Amino acid sequence: GQAAPAAAAGHPATAAAAHAAAAPRPGHAALRAAAVRQSRHAFPVPGGPLFAASNPRTKTLYVVTLSKTIALVGTARCTRFVRSGCRVRARIPGRAGFQAVLVDRFTDTIYALFGGLTGKGHTVEVINGARCNVRNHSDCRPVARIGVGRFPIGETLDRATNTLFVSNNYSNTVSLVSTTSCNGTHTSRCRQHPRAVRVGPGPNISALVSSRHTLYVPNVGPGGSDGNTGEGGTTVSLINTATCNAHRHGGCCAPARSATGVNTPFGVTAA
Repeated sequence: GQAAPAAAAGHPATAAAAHAAAAPRPGHAALRAAAVRQSRHAFPVPGGPLFAASNPRTKTLYVVTLSKTIALVGTARCTRFVRSGCRVRARIPGRAGFQAVLVDRFTDTIYALFGGLTGKGHTVEVINGARCNVRNHSDCRPVARIGVGRFPIGETLDRATNTLFVSNNYSNTVSLVSTTSCNGTHTSRCRQHPRAVRVGPGPNISALVSSRHTLYVPNVGPGGSDGNTGEGGTTVSLINTATCNAHRHGGCCAPARSATGVNTPFGVTAA
């Protein structure tokens, strides 16, 4: 075809674009080779993997999926060096609608948040990790269920206070769950409804800075429904974990203090 006038005049950017347009496109063989290279760095987890947590002691990866439950994958032979063990070994029984999973490796407990596909769920499923891992998955059923706020979608563990902080997106609260009185082997107080702290609209995935005793809770905004979060939030709530936890409530402000953040903060991390 006829070259563009700017390319004929020696314009470098236009000349490069013209050269790229004239260059041959990759064929099916090249695309297949690229797919093979990509597949070497990934493995299938049916159901739409959404969230994952691992237990180094049992070498188990727990993968939350969208349309199924939680999948168990062994990590001993599933690394960037060895991939022979990269496959789903078992699944936690139940129905789809899990939002997140967290492992307390000191009590070998799995805390799985169930918000449901439409956001109507309001429980934390407590599972004994000793009987639910890649080597022994004889009983992955929950040993207890904790009632929390509507649509729990984020959780953070503070080992200093033995507290699991659960963000309840539709209730605009954070539940304070005691991991000493409610875990995979001790369930006596799991039936008690834990205390909740009011935060901003649409609390989401939080982050803890242990040295500062501060939990940061991004508020994604109001309007969440049918399993979707809201939008338009501009704040991050701050919780003093030293005085507001599952065992001490004196510092639990109502609502919790907040700082102005970016538009629709979805999640945070801390270093």
